[in-house]
Amino acid sequence: MTKPTTHHEALIQIANLGTCANGKTPAYKLFQQALDIAVAALDIPVYHNPKPVAAHLQPIFDENNRVGLLLIQRGDNLGWAFPSGWIENTDDSAETAARRESDEETGIVTHNGELFYSEITPGGIIMLFSRCPVALSIDELIFFKPNREALAVRVAYEPEELVFSSHTEAMKRWFKHKPPVVDEDELTRLAGATYQAAMRD
Repeated sequence: MTKPTTHHEALIQIANLGTCANGKTPAYKLFQQALDIAVAALDIPVYHNPKPVAAHLQPIFDENNRVGLLLIQRGDNLGWAFPSGWIENTDDSAETAARRESDEETGIVTHNGELFYSEITPGGIIMLFSRCPVALSIDELIFFKPNREALAVRVAYEPEELVFSSHTEAMKRWFKHKPPVVDEDELTRLAGATYQAAMRD
């Protein structure tokens, strides 16, 4: 393959390679190969936009009204962490992404939270932590089923070292400030009161 000397030649090579998959090499790999050649030959600047990770801090209360945070044992067996994952193009916000990841990994239906902490890891990953204002009962943990992303779940009632330093820091900050939370029954009562007030107005 000759190196392209113009943008037009580069685009022709990209088009040719991108459409000649031989059944063994996926077309997108051939396309990427041609794109890399074109970029190198034409000295085209390439920008790598980081894809943020959203993590969900879900409060859980037990039979003694202790409030802690939901943790998962990661499917890669590295250790314990908050439910988290990459923000997808279909997510409306980081808070929505965090909740989606938590629901997918734990099987426990949660509520949207609010962003309260962010950090850029040494590896350049943008971490966005969302804390949920609605506490769930520990009884909800019965809905968890082990899966490839989460082997187990439990509740932490005090700060501890998690598998990622950013998760550890987010946990420390949550417990230090201990934001007020409501349970779902209180949320329903408040929603009902708000609705009645709106009807009166």
